Amino acid sequence: MNRRVPVGASVAIAIAVAVAAFSATSHAGTTWTIVDLGTLGGTFSEPTAINAAGDVIGLSGNSDDATRTFFWRNGTMTDLGTLGGNYTAAYLLNDRGQVAGFSFTATGDVHAFLWTRGVMVDIGTLGGASSEPWGINASGEVVGLSDTASGAQHAFLWKNGVMKDLGFFAIPAAVNNRGQIALSGPNGSGGAHAFVWDRGTVTDLGDLGYVPGVSHAKAMNERGQVTGDSDVSSGFDHAFFAQPGTPMVDLGTLRSDGYGTSLPAGINAQGHIAGLATSPSIFAHAFLWRDGTMTDLGTLGGVGSSATGLNNDDVVVGGSATADGAFHAFDWQDGVMTDLGTLSSRSEATAVNAGGQVVGTSDTAAGETHAVLWTH
Repeated sequence: MNRRVPVGASVAIAIAVAVAAFSATSHAGTTWTIVDLGTLGGTFSEPTAINAAGDVIGLSGNSDDATRTFFWRNGTMTDLGTLGGNYTAAYLLNDRGQVAGFSFTATGDVHAFLWTRGVMVDIGTLGGASSEPWGINASGEVVGLSDTASGAQHAFLWKNGVMKDLGFFAIPAAVNNRGQIALSGPNGSGGAHAFVWDRGTVTDLGDLGYVPGVSHAKAMNERGQVTGDSDVSSGFDHAFFAQPGTPMVDLGTLRSDGYGTSLPAGINAQGHIAGLATSPSIFAHAFLWRDGTMTDLGTLGGVGSSATGLNNDDVVVGGSATADGAFHAFDWQDGVMTDLGTLSSRSEATAVNAGGQVVGTSDTAAGETHAVLWTH
């Protein structure tokens, strides 16, 4: 019973694009260009995802100061519209340009939606009032959490217009193109574990040993490999690498004694993981974990940094403190961290696509925060 909603508000909004060149000092003299993606008429915008084609989605205030979801392609920002209410938010985008998010309806409920080429589809609920998506794959299959008619919350898989109740409470983290779903939910022993659901079979990924045993799934790749975080015996959270049938691997931290915290941002096709971890200086630094080794990506001269995403070429992006106390977006590849620059002052990267394009936010000269795209 999905309701098709013509997006009447999807009249393309032309952006007066502000462009500035920033000369990087690394990657063989690469020059990065930063593009201000603008807003939907309000005072802010922030990106949430970019796909291989360079399409960008995110959140923006409109002329009424309501938060809406935008779709940006080739210099044009489009308002996706709503399911009848006045608020939408989307964090999920696939390479076909399909967007999954949630919207208020005319009755005040919150429903998950799938937007495809200008049409927003209400994907409904499991009989209750609300639903929210947490993952999308290349085929447009959506996973999320929904209220049921009895008032419980269950994980769901929406495929070909049908919402399937997975039959239990768990928060999905991702769905891959094989239909495998990474989730987090109660483990039956007083804790919570990361799980993988695969065509009705649920595999418990375990934890890193701290009683009562807690682990949470964050991301999954096409091989069914999962990253997330789990409590360790010291009481800190550590990032992990896991796959069904093998013990969970503790990524540790950037300190030789493993002291402190590590948290993942994502996992790529090779099973490499980026995130942040406690460094020998105690401040958190961005890291890249591959082949069992965690590499400290350093900083832009300041005390700390954090990775927010990576691609299959091990290009890592994020934000770092600078020597003068500012905070700038960075691109790291082949052992070199590059300052991506800003529109005016502060900036931070959000995600990187297969082609190395980077999206994030930057403060403007007027003091607003805008979504930006860095290309080279």
